Amino acid sequence: MTHAASSPTESPNRRVSARPQHRPEFWVWLLAAVVGLTGLLALVPDGMAEALQTVIGWLIIGIVAALGVMAIVRGLERLLDCERD
Repeated sequence: MTHAASSPTESPNRRVSARPQHRPEFWVWLLAAVVGLTGLLALVPDGMAEALQTVIGWLIIGIVAALGVMAIVRGLERLLDCERD
């Protein structure tokens, strides 16, 4: 008797999560934005564009805060996944 359908070859230890996985491209874009804004802040002459420097500084702080929150959330998700196993 021949076997008509092939069985899945996945490992039984492999976890399948229903949650969507985070795309690493988003992290890369945020890091690139921080580097670019920091470079722009370094290139803008002092005193001539104080308002622009203030906005760039707040954008950098906001992006770094978002990266921190995303890292905390990812760590908590991993912790919860470890507790389920």
